[in-house]
Amino acid sequence: MRAFRTLAVGITTAQSFLVLAVSLFPAGVAVVSAQEEGGLDPVSAAFEKCAAAPLETQKGVVAEIARRIEESGHEGIRRVLELRDEARRELKKGEAQRIGYHEPEMFAPGQNVVRRYVDETSNDLKLNLATYRTWESEYPFAARIRYDYGTNLAYDALAAGSAPLVPTPASPGAGPGRGSGSGSGHKNKAAAETDGSPGDPDPAGDETDLAAIDRLWNYLYGYPPDGDVLVAWLEQQLDHDSRFDPYALHFAHPYCDLDGRCYRGITLYDAFASREKIDMPDIDVIPFARAILKDHSFRSPIPPGKRRDELYASIKRGFLPYFQHRTFVEAAATLYLDPEAPLRPEHEPLRQRLLYLFSIKKGEVKEIRDFVRAAKDRAGFIEKIDALQLADPMMEKHRKAYAEQRNAVRWAVAEIAYAVLREHGFLEDR
Repeated sequence: MRAFRTLAVGITTAQSFLVLAVSLFPAGVAVVSAQEEGGLDPVSAAFEKCAAAPLETQKGVVAEIARRIEESGHEGIRRVLELRDEARRELKKGEAQRIGYHEPEMFAPGQNVVRRYVDETSNDLKLNLATYRTWESEYPFAARIRYDYGTNLAYDALAAGSAPLVPTPASPGAGPGRGSGSGSGHKNKAAAETDGSPGDPDPAGDETDLAAIDRLWNYLYGYPPDGDVLVAWLEQQLDHDSRFDPYALHFAHPYCDLDGRCYRGITLYDAFASREKIDMPDIDVIPFARAILKDHSFRSPIPPGKRRDELYASIKRGFLPYFQHRTFVEAAATLYLDPEAPLRPEHEPLRQRLLYLFSIKKGEVKEIRDFVRAAKDRAGFIEKIDALQLADPMMEKHRKAYAEQRNAVRWAVAEIAYAVLREHGFLEDR
């Protein structure tokens, strides 16, 4: 079961939920807390009911919601759809890269090293997914079209056979839109609702062929049809520094431990980003030395000592600016549509800075892009935007205005979804 987050900033405790719930949901939908009545709020309950309905019913519901969104006369929705259409036209796409683990024979010839993927149902994989918190690198909505920071192109994740649409969290209190705290997330629902094959698309879906229930998930959070295309395009607009392309390609490889166990669904990026203790096999550090440091002198086994320590330190130093760049771009792209989108806790200070930028640029993507590019990097952006904020007595008003404007649009989309769910008997007013 999954309880939907509210469309309001700052609802982080049961107490504040109880105080503010009535004012946060549209008229006719009175939210009742799970703590108070031992059940789901009406919207989450409606989602679960629809998810349990026949597939044809689900398709009919989401098709009707999509039709009403596309035909809506709401000014804010019209602007978002116009931007979405621009994204559809301009987004540069390519084939998804199928990146496997680094091959032992290439980087440790003659060492008799064997690598193998662990079973996808194993506790070993589950433990490592929890340890490296892979959901922190995921979009907070169902996405088939994704942006690749190595190729600078968008790609079709579902067609590539992977497509973790909305990830399953492995710890209580995971971010909203990423499953419930119990760990029962909304991962790759498309597979469960077609023939059971991983990544099998919904044949009657929209342009991006997300499964029906995935699209309903998005609409209830206020995302427009093909919102993933729009976010990928925003990332493409803001990802201006080609220096990080080789880093993105390297850290996209699967994480493997010193015993040759490799973990599908956990990349080197996830492992390094987690800041947890990780293994650094020769088979993964030598490719970094060759491709990025242009140093072909390392051979496996790399003996312990200063030179190996320096190589490890170089990898960590190289990862940090790439991580900062990528997470900054991801934050900007997701917050542009959803001011309440969850961020990594350490990146939360970016939220108000980005909302201020979006406000003073009146949401104009090209102007936002030019500002970000002129700042050169995240540190430059922070310095530049902070200087503007300190000189602006209307700073808080600007931030609040953008968030309220965007959330009003999200509410308009969600209310369309609520109306259709009511008509089909899934959403009950309380």
